[in-house]
Amino acid sequence: MDANPPVQPGRMVVKEVGGAGLFARQSTGLVREVSPLSTYIFNVIAGIPTIVLAISIFWTLGAFPGANLYIAYWLAFVAAAVIALGIGLVSSTMPRTGGDYILVSRIIHPAVGLISSFCETAGVVLSIAFWGLGAATVATGPALISIGLIANSPTLISWGNTVESSHWWQFAIGIAVFLLSAFVVSGGWRRYLRFQNGAFLLVGIGLLLTAITLIVAGGDSFISHFNTISRPITQQPDTYHNLIAAAQKGGIDTHPGFSLDNTWPAVGAVMGFLVYNWFSIFIAGEVRRANTWQIPLMMVASALTITVILTVFTWIFFNAFGGDFFTAANALSGSSDYPFAAPPYYVFLTSIASGSIVLALLLWIAFAISFPMITYNNFMQPVRTLFAYAFDGILPMRVSYVSKRHAPTVALAVVFILNAAVLAWAIFGGSGFFTVFAVAILFSIVPITLLGVVAVVLPYRRPDAWRASATTRKVAGIPLLSIAGAGTVIASAFDWFFFLHYPGLGVTNRGAFLISFAVLATLAVAFYFGARFVRARQGMDLTRTYAEIPPE
Repeated sequence: MDANPPVQPGRMVVKEVGGAGLFARQSTGLVREVSPLSTYIFNVIAGIPTIVLAISIFWTLGAFPGANLYIAYWLAFVAAAVIALGIGLVSSTMPRTGGDYILVSRIIHPAVGLISSFCETAGVVLSIAFWGLGAATVATGPALISIGLIANSPTLISWGNTVESSHWWQFAIGIAVFLLSAFVVSGGWRRYLRFQNGAFLLVGIGLLLTAITLIVAGGDSFISHFNTISRPITQQPDTYHNLIAAAQKGGIDTHPGFSLDNTWPAVGAVMGFLVYNWFSIFIAGEVRRANTWQIPLMMVASALTITVILTVFTWIFFNAFGGDFFTAANALSGSSDYPFAAPPYYVFLTSIASGSIVLALLLWIAFAISFPMITYNNFMQPVRTLFAYAFDGILPMRVSYVSKRHAPTVALAVVFILNAAVLAWAIFGGSGFFTVFAVAILFSIVPITLLGVVAVVLPYRRPDAWRASATTRKVAGIPLLSIAGAGTVIASAFDWFFFLHYPGLGVTNRGAFLISFAVLATLAVAFYFGARFVRARQGMDLTRTYAEIPPE
């Protein structure tokens, strides 16, 4: 009999080598198929600028009068670049699928690695619920309403209003987006990259059409179109200026002076999405040249791309729609003074400016594709994390099954069910739209902070891994990796401060969040020690598993 029988894919056994028990495992079955360029696109999608421009930025104009969005963008970029550098460099030391879980568990402690990944998974699953709900309330409903207004079609307007108000339609549309996302991810990287790069191109075309439309049809032309479409609803000849007057009467300063105090929470709002530019570490085991400088540079480049897009289009929107009107519309959205069921998202207003059914349809298609795009991008984190759990032995090995297309399909099925359940909670449980996303951001700051700590201590705890990283340079005798990690910790501390200090960013009950975090951390620790106990009874020492770097 062979003393060292073959190991089945994903199976872990103990071999005696020189009298010492060592863990030997075959490869994961995942392959390095993703180019640095596709990694860059992956990270840009994680901070999806189209959705940010629609729903995550301009409400600050009413919530924090006088906030300078341009300053907020670039301060947030500095923080995002620092985080990208720290996490990108530490990822280059162990470019393995599993992201923060692999790095934190190997450098700090397995239980801390589980705390990190539990928090990141909770944040991502909440975000996916946010995107699933947004596919209905931000894309489908407003699209039907705006096209119905331009086409003078009461039927389309009625359908749009139904989607905006019906929980069951919202759930159905969200599930449809999840099914599409699962289909894309289940096909392996060849299918995924076709969808990713094609959708990215379509979104880019949509932004270009938006810019051209608003440059041509902005200003007085937009005011005329807006008043014409509004007149049958408001019975007023000049709804545009009446909306501004209504906001001012309600105490909203539509033309405030600069306020540094209110700019700080706007920085927090921007950081809430811009700091996801490191998201590709969850697929690092499938990225080519993942242990080089290309990966952190791609992360920084993705943050720069998003920041430039936000800066340019904010300027275009203010000039095309008028700053006073844009502030008033965003502040009054959802109130009786705002005449439409569809919020004043830029696609809605651009559709009105165009006055064209065909152009409006093209704009909405290009915008709507953002939602499945960010959703199947987000699917990667929990899927790859569960896969890594199983490969380490803390979940059944069946979860690490890899299909012929190199996709972990069992983990994908588990994640789909979990996402569907959280979507149902978000829709039927009456959770606030922004509250869900704000809590998701806070959970996601946990792994960012811990990855910064990993970068600080890794050269000292695992010098072998550090020497194999993208750089071993030192500054004043301190490893550059440690300096970058300290910067990551400091940048994430600012994000913590913004969201916990300013209730206007969505976290209205800090105590409830801290309790949720404590419960999640306790579950993670209990899960680790429970798995360790079970595996010990089966003859497997998990402490040895975590002492080694996982295979490719």
